[in-house]
Amino acid sequence: MDWDNKNDQEISIIILKISHSLRTHIDDDSSVTWANLTNTFATPGPAAIFNDFVKVVNLRIQSNRHPAANMNLMWDLFECLHAQEVDIPATLCALILLNAIPPTLQTVVSVVLQTNATADLNFNNIRNDVTIVYEQMVQGNPNTHKLSAVKCKGADSQYNQQ
Repeated sequence: MDWDNKNDQEISIIILKISHSLRTHIDDDSSVTWANLTNTFATPGPAAIFNDFVKVVNLRIQSNRHPAANMNLMWDLFECLHAQEVDIPATLCALILLNAIPPTLQTVVSVVLQTNATADLNFNNIRNDVTIVYEQMVQGNPNTHKLSAVKCKGADSQYNQQ
């Protein structure tokens, strides 16, 4: 008896919360109703998957701010696609990241492509390389000193009247 009351309460709450057009998924048992709704709406459609894919392919790392934020967003989009059962090979993820690197950091692209085999391209390694190069560019090298052959002007010369 207690189970029937709870089941009726659960069904009533579900009916109140969903749209009228979705009531075709309602069953006499609340667990069956919940399973019907889960099976219908838990699976992402092709439009949502395509939207995430377009975001990741069109993402560009901004050159005027730290690249970690954009690279983390790209990684999150790859993880979202993986959760939606769209597996993108690791090499392709690395190539998409290389394509997103701004012109100011193109040295990373050149070095990575010259020093790694295609099978060895890795998103995390490239992300680390980009971060290191960016931070070196922003900070500069503290061990360098300005060298110049031009002597600094001294104090103004004072000439005496003759």
